[in-house]
Amino acid sequence: NKVTMEQLKVGYLPLVKGSWVNGKQEIRRAEVIGMFSKLDAEIVEEGRIIVTEEEANSSIEKFEKERVDAVIVHFLSFALGAVVPAAARRLGVPVIFWSEPEPPWDGGRIQKNSFCGTNCNAHALWKMRLPYTFVYGEGPEAVEAIGRKLRVVAAVKGLRNLRIGSVGGRVPGFYASNYDELQLLDTFGISTEKLTMLEVVERARKIFADSAEPCAPVADPIRSFDITDEERRRLKALFQAFVETAKKYRLDAFAIRCWPEFSDIYGIGVCALIGLLNEAGFVTGCEGDMIGTVTMKLGSLLVPGEKPFFCDLISFDEQARRGLALRRSGAKPLPGRLRTAFLQAFDHRRRRRQRGELRISAQAGPGDIDAHRRGPRRRLPALHGCRHRAGDGAAAARNSASDQVR
Repeated sequence: NKVTMEQLKVGYLPLVKGSWVNGKQEIRRAEVIGMFSKLDAEIVEEGRIIVTEEEANSSIEKFEKERVDAVIVHFLSFALGAVVPAAARRLGVPVIFWSEPEPPWDGGRIQKNSFCGTNCNAHALWKMRLPYTFVYGEGPEAVEAIGRKLRVVAAVKGLRNLRIGSVGGRVPGFYASNYDELQLLDTFGISTEKLTMLEVVERARKIFADSAEPCAPVADPIRSFDITDEERRRLKALFQAFVETAKKYRLDAFAIRCWPEFSDIYGIGVCALIGLLNEAGFVTGCEGDMIGTVTMKLGSLLVPGEKPFFCDLISFDEQARRGLALRRSGAKPLPGRLRTAFLQAFDHRRRRRQRGELRISAQAGPGDIDAHRRGPRRRLPALHGCRHRAGDGAAAARNSASDQVR
């Protein structure tokens, strides 16, 4: 379900009001098409500025035929407000308004009035509750801003037809992890598959009992510390069982009820397993948190090439108002920035050693961390992001993302 920018089709609508046409707009349109080559998205356009409603309708029909994922409405000058609302309603895709700064005023007529065009049309789309966003500028930085907006579009598109397995439901008392299956399907196109813990565990037991070595290549390079050969074999058998379950139900991701029963039923906990599944490309959330798992998937799509990490905020520096401590019991995948990584046993619930959890212990090196949280917006899930700097034991908030996924 990974969608790259190359797979996006983006309509380009360069609007000019008839009384403002002066020849400069066509030159500018050609310049912009050249700048769009840096977006790595397929740009769908008419090859001309759009002045009349007939020309606009021709473009919209083309966008419809090509099934574009978003439309860039570029106000090369002021333009009438009837075209864009009708197009947005007809196409049903996000609109990116692009306005350019006004040239220095020489005392005569203003030359573009571009921002006013966006202001009028944004009001109309807001009243119609249709999705839109806004970019202001005229240089490469404006195209870069458009690229960031399109990455959000690509991320949402990447969720379509995603199938997530809910293994055991959510953990007790975690009401924030409740979710609406139909809302997920209607909003993002995500399907969920209800699975019992017993089904996966029984499959793992059969693999464990077989004479062949369980297949878990992501675990093989990881060193062990204070765990038995039997525990390591159980972990690998459980990993293979989840991979086979994913194949059986055509699953792309998991949300696992990792406590309180799992270690009692199978003999080991699943913290290390969750880390291995994420490393292997199956986005997997802890504690049966389905919305958290969706947020992880969105994060992986917004930051291509990086693997998500489901964690808790456990403390912060109240005086500095910036130091954050993040923790999750060994469910971390294994990106290249980790200084060390090894399998380790720890007694998660202060029980006897045989019921200890297996975790991946690791320390991240310095670098940026993109953090995301899921929150409500108009009764639908929204993804908020920020970037943190990983240092020695804390992460300091550096800057906030500008976009939300709705």
